Amino acid sequence: MTTIVTFVTAGKPQKPTAPSLESRVFVALLIAADRLSQQAEQLMKQHSLTGTQYNVLRILRGAEPHGLPCKGISDRMISHDPDMTRLLDRMEKRGLISRVRQLDDRRVVKTRISAQGLEILRKLDAPVEELHRRQFRNIAVARAHPKDSPKDTFKLERNNKMGQLLAKFFLAATLAASLAVPSPAATTTWLVDPAHTAAGFSVKHMMIATVRGQFKGVTGTVNWDDQDIDKSSVDVTIDATTIDTGEPKRDADLKSPNFLDVATYPTITFKSIKIEKISSGKMKVAGNLTIRGVTKSVVLNVEGPSGAIKDPYGKTRVALNATTTVNRMDYGVKWNAKLDGGGMVVSDNVDITIDLEMTKKEAK
Repeated sequence: MTTIVTFVTAGKPQKPTAPSLESRVFVALLIAADRLSQQAEQLMKQHSLTGTQYNVLRILRGAEPHGLPCKGISDRMISHDPDMTRLLDRMEKRGLISRVRQLDDRRVVKTRISAQGLEILRKLDAPVEELHRRQFRNIAVARAHPKDSPKDTFKLERNNKMGQLLAKFFLAATLAASLAVPSPAATTTWLVDPAHTAAGFSVKHMMIATVRGQFKGVTGTVNWDDQDIDKSSVDVTIDATTIDTGEPKRDADLKSPNFLDVATYPTITFKSIKIEKISSGKMKVAGNLTIRGVTKSVVLNVEGPSGAIKDPYGKTRVALNATTTVNRMDYGVKWNAKLDGGGMVVSDNVDITIDLEMTKKEAK
C-alpha cells in the first residue's frame, strides 16, 4: 500500500505528495485481485480443491499426454508453492494425479493428471467461465452523445483513454492473480527428423518368406494440441525414390511402373483426419494415404509419444511408432505372377511400420 510521508523543513510542514496514478492503479488492482481470488476460492471449495491444486491440474491437463516433472510444474505456477513435492503427494493420495519414474532416465519422475482430475476440471470449466463473465461484465467504454459539446467530447475521449488503460491493467492483473491459472497451452509443432526416422514395410515372397524394406526420406509435421487431441494433426511425406530392400535389382523393379512408378509419383503422403486417444500412450490416427496418385483411408495404430528429452544440442525430442496394413492392389500396385504350385509371387497385403523421431519447433 502507498505510504504518505510528511517532511518538515525549517519548522514548517510540507504538503503531502499526492500518490501517482500508477500507485493508485496498483493499489486498486491489489484490492480487486484479492476480492476476485476470494470468489474463486469459494468456487474451488465446492469441489474440495484449493486454488493452487486447481492450478496444478490445469497445468497438467495442458501438458498431456507427456506429463511434467516436479520442476516443470513449479516453473509454470503463477503462485509459488514452497513445497511442491508435498503438494503433489497430497494430490496423488486423492487420485487426482499419477507419478511415474521414466525408463529412459530413472532420475526423472513425470506427473500426469488422472481421469478423476480431468473429470473435476471438466465439471469446473463452465462454472469458472461463468465466474469470469460475472467478474468482467461491467467493464465498458463510454460513448459520446451526438449533442455533447466539443469540450465535453474532449473530456469523454480523455476519460475513455483512461478507462481503457485501467481496463487493460485490471484485466491483466486479475487474470494473472485472481485464480493463479495459466492460459491453455498453445499447439506444439513437432518436425519430423529425417535422419532418425524410417518407414518400413514387409511383404510375403512366394508365400513362404518375408521381404523387408524401408524408405528413409520421411519429412513432415505433427501439430499437437495440448488441450484437445481432436484438434491435432499429422502431415507426413515419404520420398518414394529412397526405397531400399538391400537388393539393387529388386529396388529398381520396385521403383519401376511395375510397382511404385517413382518417376511419375515420387512421393507417398499421409494426412490425418481424426486422432483418437485409446489409452495412455496409445492412439488411433485415421487419415488419407496417397500412393501412385491414389488416395485411400487408413488407420494407424500409434504407440507414444514418448517422454520428451533434450538432446546434446538443446533440441527437445519425442518419438512414436505407428503400424498399419494396406492392400497394394487398392493403390494400383498390381504386378504379380502365379506360382506353379498355386499362390502368387508377392502378397497383396503390405505391413507398414513407421518409427518417427521429431524435434520441437521452437518459437522465434
